[in-house]
Amino acid sequence: AGLVWVFNFHPTQSFEHYRVPTHHIGTYVVALDTDSEQFGGFARVDHGAEYHAQQEEWHGRKGYFLAYLPARTALVYRLK
Repeated sequence: AGLVWVFNFHPTQSFEHYRVPTHHIGTYVVALDTDSEQFGGFARVDHGAEYHAQQEEWHGRKGYFLAYLPARTALVYRLK
């Protein structure tokens, strides 16, 4: 369905510029963010940002996009 699920279960380590592998090249936006204030989070992810998948194979997928993954969060990205 064009959704990419990403989880960071580490208790303290956030990751900047994390390569998220994907089969679909295009532009992704945040569909769900467990760090959102509505879920009691710290709102560390920019919901207005767009993530553009690069067409370069990464971990067996056609491409990847770069994302910020705060500690103890789950994010869902969807194709725009």
